[in-house]
Amino acid sequence: MTMKKEKKKQTNKLESAKDYLKLVFKVVKPSRLIVLIVLVLTNTFGWFIFSTKVSTSLDVHVKAWDVLFEAGSSPIVDYVYLTVDNIFPGMEDYHYNLSANNRGEMDATVHYTILEFSLFGSMHYTVEGREEAQMDPVAGDYTSAQLEQMLANNALFPFTVTMGFNTNTMQAVVGHANFTLDLVWPYESGHDDQDTQLGQQAYTFKQNNPNTPCITFKVKMQIQQVIPPDNNGDEPGNGDNP
Repeated sequence: MTMKKEKKKQTNKLESAKDYLKLVFKVVKPSRLIVLIVLVLTNTFGWFIFSTKVSTSLDVHVKAWDVLFEAGSSPIVDYVYLTVDNIFPGMEDYHYNLSANNRGEMDATVHYTILEFSLFGSMHYTVEGREEAQMDPVAGDYTSAQLEQMLANNALFPFTVTMGFNTNTMQAVVGHANFTLDLVWPYESGHDDQDTQLGQQAYTFKQNNPNTPCITFKVKMQIQQVIPPDNNGDEPGNGDNP
């Protein structure tokens, strides 16, 4: 008796479900059902894009560079590699920050030079970069300043790259300067063909090289002491002979 009752309940449930579907098809036209399904899929895709965008939140890199000069010491030179792991249209803005601190007893100036720029594993040298590597000059190479200006003005790519120190002078003991690099690639950059081409290249490159960054800059950082003039306003060692 119990088995018969269970089967009867299941049969009643199936009949109820069939009746419900028949009612739905009577009330809602098939064309409207198709539209409803498309809307659901679209909303799901939109949510996925939004969730992915949020999960790849702003990538902030902060490093500190403390400098301690001794009187009369040579300029301090360091080579910094700035990397952007992945790039694509509509990516979150990339931001890198290097903090330089002057702990010495003399004021100092700080400067930088772009030596190398790599995109998808393809290396490009600046004029200064070839000189640094003692390589022969190549026609068509940009200087560091030219490359920086072109990257900032969309002259080379659909994304922009800006970099630089917020100040070139650092006071003694408490002097501080920030070097920042920002990469921005909006979804609608106004360069549709380049967006598509570079976006596909970036995807292929990361598929084949998952552990290699899409972009790498080699930047030479140099901090130089500011030698104060002597009492006569002349640089040390430049006075008149007696």
